[in-house]
Order: sequence, then structure tokens, then C-alpha cells
Amino acid sequence: PNQSILRAQNWVQSYGVAAIASWAFFPLVFTELIVYLARIAGLSHKKIIISIAVGEGLLILSIIFVSTWLAEIMI
Repeated sequence: PNQSILRAQNWVQSYGVAAIASWAFFPLVFTELIVYLARIAGLSHKKIIISIAVGEGLLILSIIFVSTWLAEIMI
């Protein structure tokens, strides 16, 4: 495989759930990519699903809080 793919696989294997959740939390990258990398790296379906749920959940939660806060300021 490509050298960058190998580095990404090593990164996912080293940091596991935290890496996937962090990636899912960052709004400017495609979550699908980390799912592919995690499966290539050999992470279980359960770990990937939990990680994505945590990362995306935190992102949505922060969007809700920020939008509520902005709405209160503007009113």
C-alpha cells in the first residue's frame, strides 16, 4: 500500500477510539474516510461505531449549544 495509507493505519492503530472520535468531531473533514482507514487498520465494527457516535454526538451537541447561545445574544 501507499506510504501515506500505512502511516494513517499506524495512527489509527496507535490512538484507536480517540483518533476516530476526534476526527468525527472535526467538522471540516469527511467522517467516511476515517471509517475506511479504521477498517483497513483492523478496528472492530463496535469500536468504530462507538467512536463515530461519540465524535459526531459531541459535534452536534456543541452546535446546539453555540446556536442557542448566539440566538440568545441576538434577541
